[in-house]
Amino acid sequence: MRNTFITALVAGIVIVAGCGGGSSSVRPDTGGDLVQPPPSPRSDPVTTTHTTVRGTTAIDLIDYLKDNASGGPWGPEGNTWQRWPQLPLWEGRPTVRVRSDSKPEYHRMVASAVDLINDWLPLEHRMVMGTPTKLYGAGLHPEYGHIHPVWDPVDVPVGVIYVDFNSPDLIGGQSRYNESGSRHRTDDVPRMISNLVAINDYNLINTTGHEVYGTLVHELVHAMGIPGHVYEGRHPTSILPDGSYRGGGLPTEAGLPQLPRIDGEALMTAYALYDDGETDDDINHASLGPWAAAIPAINGEVRTDGGTARFGAEYRTQWTRVWDEGPMPATSLAASTLTGTATWTGELVGFTDTGQEATGDAGVSVNLYSMRGTAAFTDIQADSSSWGPDLSTAVSVTGNHITSTQGGPWVGFDAQFGGTGHEAVTGAFRWERNDTGNLTAAFGAVRDEP
Repeated sequence: MRNTFITALVAGIVIVAGCGGGSSSVRPDTGGDLVQPPPSPRSDPVTTTHTTVRGTTAIDLIDYLKDNASGGPWGPEGNTWQRWPQLPLWEGRPTVRVRSDSKPEYHRMVASAVDLINDWLPLEHRMVMGTPTKLYGAGLHPEYGHIHPVWDPVDVPVGVIYVDFNSPDLIGGQSRYNESGSRHRTDDVPRMISNLVAINDYNLINTTGHEVYGTLVHELVHAMGIPGHVYEGRHPTSILPDGSYRGGGLPTEAGLPQLPRIDGEALMTAYALYDDGETDDDINHASLGPWAAAIPAINGEVRTDGGTARFGAEYRTQWTRVWDEGPMPATSLAASTLTGTATWTGELVGFTDTGQEATGDAGVSVNLYSMRGTAAFTDIQADSSSWGPDLSTAVSVTGNHITSTQGGPWVGFDAQFGGTGHEAVTGAFRWERNDTGNLTAAFGAVRDEP
């Protein structure tokens, strides 16, 4: 895993965090109109449980973030190649675009990897899956003379993470590195502008086994603003180990059903606390604040013929994490056999910003002709007391993803269909209001029979 720095005279600073070969909810925004909210939910197919989760320790998290805010051990055996003094995070939601002529399974892998990482990002910073695109900056390799794809991150448009599975770093037909090249705004608070992720699939498949997925997740975590690697001896579960230089390897898709907690909590905490240009000296126990060993959590399941979809929420004083996952439908909702107006009913779970556990009823209604509808959340209770008003938002469906078409207090509403025949809906949202306080929640619902 190699790291170099390039200074772009006009566009800003380019960081290339290249990595050695190594041994779901992404939703575009579209328009929509409001229809009547769905009926009160039935709860039988949806179950929720209250529990606690063992979290990352404060010592481990501080060590991880300090390494990355100072450049960290980016080379073999912990050698440092270059130091970037802060965490370069995104201001908004980057759009992920895959090179259009990549293998179909790679397009699916990217969507899966983005979903995996999004479960550990605040809603307002989650990646959005864009349409595949043609190459940027294609031409002759400036040194070796052969045709190369994207060669410089400055070729990637602002706001885009571009994923290419044919890395330009080829010598004698052998690919050598996987890279994440980042372009940043050059002021006191570095912000990510765009990012190039280049994966050497030839090397991964032919010399070290099919580990494209683990490498892809690794590079996308870099692309979201975690620039370095961490000592494998201190953080053995991390997807960013320095030990991958020594053939330790990165997991396949089957071996990585979730992002490792150390990487996830680092992402959430970086965006919650350290996105204003703090250096490694600013990352300490005082700035971290109260950090409990046990995290309150509420989990839910939606049982369908197509498999079990899951959703949940976790609360730390520093942040609230919401997530959802489940089996993808066989087709898009528009291509399904459903007609008329379909409704899904279930439950929400979440936390207020003061740590109150919240529960309530959830429902989604979609007109199958217009692909527009409503999501409604009713009878919301916070610590067994009424939390405030019922909530509803107009939504629109693209593929199997659902987005809110309203602004205002709705922050980062994201949902998706699950189950082979669209039997389930899972998603997450954040509601910000001064009069009722803020609510961050996940929800799951099952389709009502016609």
